[in-house]
Amino acid sequence: MMFSCVRLLLSDIRLLFSSIEGCKLDLKNREMIILAVVCAEDRRYFSHCGVSYLSIIRAVCKRHGGASTINMQLVRLVTGRYELSLTRKLREMLISTVIDFRFSKIEIIRAYLFFSYYGFGMKGLDGVMDDFFPGINSGGLSLCDCWLMACF
Repeated sequence: MMFSCVRLLLSDIRLLFSSIEGCKLDLKNREMIILAVVCAEDRRYFSHCGVSYLSIIRAVCKRHGGASTINMQLVRLVTGRYELSLTRKLREMLISTVIDFRFSKIEIIRAYLFFSYYGFGMKGLDGVMDDFFPGINSGGLSLCDCWLMACF
C-alpha cells in the first residue's frame, strides 16, 4: 500500500516536471496579466513556498474552500485529480512544495496560465486572448482587461 502511494506521488511529480519544463507560453509584456491573476487567485504567491498554511487554517476554521495556492491548483490541473479527500489535498501540498523549490515562480505561473481552464471552452491564456481580444497582443491590454481575464 505504502509503495503504491509513493509510486503514484513520484509519477505525479514527474508529470508536473515535464509539463512545466515543456510549457512554452510567452510571458513577454504580460506583467499586468500575471499580477491580476496573482491578486485574484493567490495574493501571497510570491511569499510562500507553494502552500499557504494560513489560508488552510482559515479555510478549516470557516469550513469553506479557497485554501489552494496557484501551485496547488497547477498540481490539480496537470494531474487531473479532483476528488474531495484529505489524501489528495496532502498530495497537492507536498508536490506544490517540491515544484516551488525546483522551479521559479515565473515558470510556475507560466504553466498555470497555460493549463488553466477559463470557461466557455477556453483553455490557457492564449485561448482567452484569441477569443476575448482577437487581434490584440497582450501588451495592448488595459488593466481592466487583465482583471476581466483574471476573474474567469
